[in-house]
Amino acid sequence: MTLENIIAILGLLGIGGLISGYFSLLWQRRNSNLAKKQEYKEARYKCIIPLMHGCLDFDRSGGELRKHGYAIDTIDDLLALLEAEQINAFLYASDEFIRCLGKFIQAPSKESLVKTALTIRNDLWGVKTRLSLSDIPEMPKKTGNRTP
Repeated sequence: MTLENIIAILGLLGIGGLISGYFSLLWQRRNSNLAKKQEYKEARYKCIIPLMHGCLDFDRSGGELRKHGYAIDTIDDLLALLEAEQINAFLYASDEFIRCLGKFIQAPSKESLVKTALTIRNDLWGVKTRLSLSDIPEMPKKTGNRTP
């Protein structure tokens, strides 16, 4: 093997290492950005679900929402906050989520809440489901007396 061949081989290994390092860096940045986006979506969705619950039972949820820093005194305040969340959702959420949240805002119901939650599940984790409202048992109203 001549000196020229050795230099050529070392040069190729160096260039290969640079190219490999470059693509590795790009891959790491992409994964980091995807993780940040996922964390942001989770945080926003975790805020929206309690607001939706509050629309269904404002008397019970209003105090809890105020405790978490929301300036909500009426159901109209809560609906206005959800409308703002819907506009913000254009930055990160799926089209289906935006549609479902809009339908909930127009006519809050347990059915539209469940549909929106299932859409969130699909948006975050890619989980498709055949569940419907009829598959989810009605939860009893909580009272001061619990029976085992």
